[in-house]
Amino acid sequence: MDYNWTNCSKVIKAEVQTILAEFERLLGDNLLGIYLYGSLAAGGFNPERSDINLLVVTARPLAVETRRNIIELVLRISRFPAPLDITFIVKQELQALAQSLPIELHYDETVRQHYQSALHSEDQQQWSDQAQSNNQLILDLSSLHHYGVCLYGQPIAETIPVIPDTIFRTALIQYLQEIQARPLQDPITFVLDASRGMAYLRDGSFLSKRDGGTWGLNQLPEQYHPLLQQVLAIYQGERLGRPVGRASLESFATLLKDEYSR
Repeated sequence: MDYNWTNCSKVIKAEVQTILAEFERLLGDNLLGIYLYGSLAAGGFNPERSDINLLVVTARPLAVETRRNIIELVLRISRFPAPLDITFIVKQELQALAQSLPIELHYDETVRQHYQSALHSEDQQQWSDQAQSNNQLILDLSSLHHYGVCLYGQPIAETIPVIPDTIFRTALIQYLQEIQARPLQDPITFVLDASRGMAYLRDGSFLSKRDGGTWGLNQLPEQYHPLLQQVLAIYQGERLGRPVGRASLESFATLLKDEYSR
């Protein structure tokens, strides 16, 4: 089934509603907006493997105690049932659209252990130094305009600036270079992100992960179809009982490199 925000399970909705209510309580008038993106917004959400992606925009930087309370909250709620991927950013930084967009706070499950340790430390800097790459943030901001959902506060068009094509293209190519160098780290994400990245480079299409995989089946050479079919099936929750082949992934990485190097 094609799960998204409108038809996802009650437990997923409850997790999101809980985090919204708690952020309203913790941030008060500093909270400007909470926005949903990723597969839960675009479609293709897999309850067994997908993250819930949220962008939180504030009027002012987070106070130290608020930052700590947010970390404690997210550690408690994430993975019950779905893992959270949340980025906090100050609106003024968004409007500047500088080469570097300072992120107030970022959480995903890869930094869980870091934050668990940081909460027991007196070094407050450890509560804020985990952040996604600037390239990833630019891609995420662009996705909000295509299929994002405003869950709280100001509309997306009033809060999130439109990313110029030149900045988006540069960030995309740099991101594709990053994932091309490590296709085995997360094979499913690699193949789907690579495929939708190639779609944009070829014809300007802005696609979700799932739709990027479908585009690859229609547009890329037939030799890559078994890999794309396998990855799409796994992404959508089917159990095939066989791993994604290393040789196929490395060949797909070569295809991606040829594409962005043109």
